[in-house]
This record gives sequence, structure tokens and C-alpha cells, in this order.
Amino acid sequence: MPVDRLSYSSINTYLLCPKSWEFRYILKPRVPVAVALPFGSAIHEAIQTYVAAKAEGHEVKPLIDLWPDCWQGAVNERRNKDNIKWDRPFSYYTDLGDKMLSAPNVVAAVEAIEPMVVLAPAETAVIERKVEFRVPGVPIPVIGYIDMIAADGVPVDFKTASRKWSTGKEHGEIQPDFYLLGLNQENYDLNPGHKFRYYIFTKTKNPICQVLETSRYWGDLFFTMKLIKETWEAIQAGVFPPNPTGWKCSKKYCEYWELCRGKEL
Repeated sequence: MPVDRLSYSSINTYLLCPKSWEFRYILKPRVPVAVALPFGSAIHEAIQTYVAAKAEGHEVKPLIDLWPDCWQGAVNERRNKDNIKWDRPFSYYTDLGDKMLSAPNVVAAVEAIEPMVVLAPAETAVIERKVEFRVPGVPIPVIGYIDMIAADGVPVDFKTASRKWSTGKEHGEIQPDFYLLGLNQENYDLNPGHKFRYYIFTKTKNPICQVLETSRYWGDLFFTMKLIKETWEAIQAGVFPPNPTGWKCSKKYCEYWELCRGKEL
């Protein structure tokens, strides 16, 4: 099995659709990616760049002024790797990014973000913090990159979303478990409540930023470790059935739709 690591993205992909996992990690056909991927990456980059520069005492450009370079860079990077599946013109997403990053609620939320700053060898915001942990019975590591560690020690993830998250959605996500497990195995002690914080930036007519916080108990983390182990065992057994009843199984959301559903052979 040509897989040397697992991640939240990998496990989540398998849970959504094992056949999609097989396409992505084993068969690896060259297929276009949905435009939402580079768009979300560009929004992340603009926010992280702004937050880090402000925390480190550098000259800070207005958030919206960072957008053109971040957006063009994300598109150029994807064009070098894969084609992009455009559902609307490039200019639509340029304008959408402008609207999101200039919305008063979004600007205020980003302005209030305070990342943890380490002082040596120079003042550096804790952005894209790598974590790695082991699960008993799984011979390869589980890795991840936390978007940011906040000044109060809480790990943070930035997401773009087509709409507001429903009430309580953050409590059902398994992504926090992965990062909290990684920090725990490092004996990280700056987040005793096992908290996790989401910033959800909506692509709605009137964009907003939701700040949602959740926490995990030890039982939650043990459950996730068991889930990872059982998923790994299914992967090792070559169990990759499609999941036609899941939300991802559509031409819009799955990049492997044409291959999987027999439209292209």
C-alpha cells in the first residue's frame, strides 16, 4: 500500500467515500480540481499573512490589498499541478474575494485575531504548526498542519463556507480531535481544556465570519484513535466501495464523478 502517512483529510475522505479515497491516494488520475480549493487557499493565505505581519510588528497592508496576489498565486499553483474546474469566471471569484475581505464583520473578526508569538530566534507568529502522532496498531504516522495557534494556546482553523454553519456543527467535527491528539502527544500544556476554535468565512451575499469554539473530552479522543485504526485496517484490506448516498457523490462536489459513475472509461 503506497501510503506512508495519514491525516484528517485522508481519513475524512475515506469516511465520506472509500472509492474517492482510492482514486485520490492509490489510482491518482489527473483530474481538474474544483475552484473552491484554490479560492479557499487564497483566502487562508491573505488572512494568515495579515495576522502574522500584524503580530510580528511588520508593516501591515489592508486585508483586501493582499487578496489579488494571494488569489493569482493560488490559481497559478494549481495550474502547474492540475487543471481547475471553473463553474464561474475568474473575475467572479476575484470580486467575491474582494467582497469577503472587505466586509465589516470579516475585517473586524480578523483584526481581533491574536496568534501566539514565539520570541526566538525572532518574533514569529505560530502559523501552519505541524503536528504528528501515532495510533496503536497503525504503523504509519498521522500528521497535520494547524492553521494557527492563538495567543491563549487554543488551536485555530480557518474555513471558507458557502453558508453559515448550523448550530452545534463544530461539536460534531472530528478535525479538532486530530490536532488535539497531535498536541497531546507532544505534551503540549497550554490548552488544558482541549479547546479548538473555528473561524468560518462565508461566501454569502453579505459575508460574515463566525467564531465557533468547541472542546473535547478524553473519551472523544480515544474514539477518534479507534476510528483511525479501523479506517486504516479497511484501507489495508482494500475495501473501497463507492458511497452514492453521500453528499459528496455528485458532479459538483466530486472530482472523480465522471470516472466513478461510468461517464468516462
